Amino acid sequence: MKKLLLFLLIFNTLGFSQKAKIDSIRANLPEIKKNDTTYFYHCATLIDHYYSSNIDSAIFFIEEAIDITKKCKWHESEINLYTQLAFAYNSKGNIFKAIDFNYKALMLAEKNKKDQLIYSISRVLGESYGKLKQYDKAKILIQKGIEGARKQKDLVELCAGLTALATIEQELKNYQLSEKYFREVVPIVSQTKDLHLQGIAYHNLGNILAKQSKSKEAKAFLEKSLAIHQEENHFYSMSNLNIDLAEINFSEKAYNLSINFAQKAIFYAKKSNSPEMISQANYWLFQNFQQLGFDKKALFHYKNHILLKDSLNKEDFQKRINSLQFEYENAQKNTEIASQKIELLRKDNENLALETNRNLILAVGVFVLLMAGFLFWNRRQLRKINETLEQKVKERTLEISEANLALVKKNEEISEALFKGQSIERKRVATELHDNLSSLLSALKMSLQAIKTTNFSENEKKIYGGVLEMMNNAYREVRNISHNILPEELERIGLVKTLEKIIEKINLSEVVEVSLSSNLRARVDTKIEFNLYSVCLELLNNIIKHSKATKATILIESEENLLLLKVKDNGIGIKTEKKEGIGLQNIKSRVEAINGKILVESKENIGTETKISVPL
Repeated sequence: MKKLLLFLLIFNTLGFSQKAKIDSIRANLPEIKKNDTTYFYHCATLIDHYYSSNIDSAIFFIEEAIDITKKCKWHESEINLYTQLAFAYNSKGNIFKAIDFNYKALMLAEKNKKDQLIYSISRVLGESYGKLKQYDKAKILIQKGIEGARKQKDLVELCAGLTALATIEQELKNYQLSEKYFREVVPIVSQTKDLHLQGIAYHNLGNILAKQSKSKEAKAFLEKSLAIHQEENHFYSMSNLNIDLAEINFSEKAYNLSINFAQKAIFYAKKSNSPEMISQANYWLFQNFQQLGFDKKALFHYKNHILLKDSLNKEDFQKRINSLQFEYENAQKNTEIASQKIELLRKDNENLALETNRNLILAVGVFVLLMAGFLFWNRRQLRKINETLEQKVKERTLEISEANLALVKKNEEISEALFKGQSIERKRVATELHDNLSSLLSALKMSLQAIKTTNFSENEKKIYGGVLEMMNNAYREVRNISHNILPEELERIGLVKTLEKIIEKINLSEVVEVSLSSNLRARVDTKIEFNLYSVCLELLNNIIKHSKATKATILIESEENLLLLKVKDNGIGIKTEKKEGIGLQNIKSRVEAINGKILVESKENIGTETKISVPL
């Protein structure tokens, strides 16, 4: 065994390829796990880093390593590996899963009195809650980390905690308090002799000063940070700092100087392969050139900014979708495993019953042949055995019923979690559409309106007017989509009141007259309200666009334990080939999601009536 370890260490020292190292360690993990916890943890971490570009593979190997540490009772390695697993899930965009594993690490660290790990994990948990905008809980955890770092005189962790706290106060727009924490970091980080950390501290302080319009002092700290990062050739930080300096100079109307910083930012961003930094630098080039009147250059950089930003947004959105898909597939696998266990238990019960009956028959035969005189006694024994068997069957049946109930409850929890996740994502997408895309369309509209049309031909003016009209339509569509994805009214005032507001807007258009009646007196489950709201929107959209109807009615009633929804119009009806269209399929999917039933009745030139019933 010692030879094996020596071989692996020499393997690392001689500088063989990284993949060869990983394959060697992975192949010899069964032997490596027999040795001390520290060496094993470093091997597992090396595998994790190698698979950093493939997070699912990293998660697989970390989980394998955690199983080994549990069997060997290597608690410190187990704690560290839990934090690695949390980091991997955080990289996938699954913050809830990351929080879960960090809490497991924290509980284990507290149980084993690992003080240094306790305060560092507390700080990381606080940062995760900060990302979820649960700021009060985040600040409590970060303060716990800061107190631990002060007690242990851990300067690096103390800087990290104060920086995390300052960042949260900055997000809450408490700029003076944020500045106080960032200023506290500067003298502490200088004691660590770590130039990179000093550069980050100066950068953070410069940014918060800039937000308070303290431009002179802000630039001084940003330039200090830039000098440090130039010394260590940290291209990403250099790019970021040049962008910040470009922004400050733009605010001071020093456009040429701002352009110079933005161009430097692009240069360093390309070296660090950072599309996000390139996008931001292009934005400030666009702003500066626009102010200087160089419209072509401004438009060129604006296009580059938008293209890169769209690409980054799509990548982030896909990352979140993949994370939700991963969680859903995990839940399905757990459900399948539970079903298989129940089936095995049922078969075990059947086999036990068969085996018991076979033994009883054999025993009866032996007793009949050898002990005819003891027939009455044998019958009494047989009765007792049957009673015991019945009791066992009842107990097993009860266990299976309890297992089925637990499974149903788990499925309901999964469904609820998926709905909450979808609601969070809808809110995020609605916010992105409203805050980002609406702002971009508004800016583009203003840029178009700024174009002078005096020298345009009549045809060009028509085209220009058409473009403006399309821009207005796009702006309205984006606002409608962002509102309809998850309107605030639905959460605040409920289904009926929200529909009344929508119908009021539809009736103003005078395309179709819509009426609503309801005997609903109380709010129903949020999931039911949201799905019925989406169904009503889909049906109203179909009526307005396709039915050619002049009147439509919506009826919402509560009868016993059912909620009934009826939507009727006097239009041309639904053609046979369109009865299974995408819109109707979406409606059926939403109704099925809340255990409802749907019936669509349509007659040509008479109209269409959709009836939906949902159990309460």
